[in-house]
Amino acid sequence: MNPAGIYICDGSEKEFQDIIDKLVERGVLSPLKAYERK
Repeated sequence: MNPAGIYICDGSEKEFQDIIDKLVERGVLSPLKAYERK
């Protein structure tokens, strides 16, 4: 089995947000409501 592609991570904030956005779009992650701290 071979990978479909190779991606080099740079660790930037933009890269992080892009990955999160893709995972939310695909339904892998779900945004949670923030709780008020008491």
